[in-house]
Amino acid sequence: KNTGITMRSLWSLKLVKKLVPYTVLLAAMIFWACTGLVQIESNEEGAVYRFGRLRDETLKPDIHLTLPWPFDRVETYSRGGIGLHGAGQLIRQRFGADAAGADALRQLLLGGGNELVSINLRIEYSISDLHRYLMCSSSPESILRALAYEAVTAHTINTDLTSLLSVDRTEFANDFAADLGERMSSYDLGLRVVSVVLESIHPPVEIASVYQEIVGAGIRAEQYMLEA
Repeated sequence: KNTGITMRSLWSLKLVKKLVPYTVLLAAMIFWACTGLVQIESNEEGAVYRFGRLRDETLKPDIHLTLPWPFDRVETYSRGGIGLHGAGQLIRQRFGADAAGADALRQLLLGGGNELVSINLRIEYSISDLHRYLMCSSSPESILRALAYEAVTAHTINTDLTSLLSVDRTEFANDFAADLGERMSSYDLGLRVVSVVLESIHPPVEIASVYQEIVGAGIRAEQYMLEA
């Protein structure tokens, strides 16, 4: 106040006042450019959509620089296995996070349609080619589900309950996996079967007690014959 110098007259404040708009603009540009920086984890693969169109090349695990939003959009997909569960006469399917609401009821018939059986079958699969997986169909899992039903029907329709209950589970699973792989090859789904596990084969729950009575009657008949 005594010298007559005001803070507004200082050159440093005037410089800062001029630089503030440019600094804000530069920070916004850097932030916008960083939207094109994508990190793909070791168990993932990225699909790049440029102007809404899927590009042929995919992003492998690493840090990648793409065009900033909205020019490029990256979607990541897990390269690990996804499971499908099917339970014969009451067939329940579960795909990853959709397990809670993907139940469907179907009947698996044997012996020309005269018998029912319940099969607990687990199919584990993974994405082998992400570009094909995204281009072949809007829902490759639905196609895989239908092919799995076809395969399990083909492997059981010409047998009966007694024969199926005594089947070698490992051999059945291996044959089923080979058959399913052949069916998938013609659809070019971009998926591969990792493993097939036949968890259990048993009569439907609705007739389990009747089936047990029949088996028990046969055992008792043999017992009576031996006693006689």
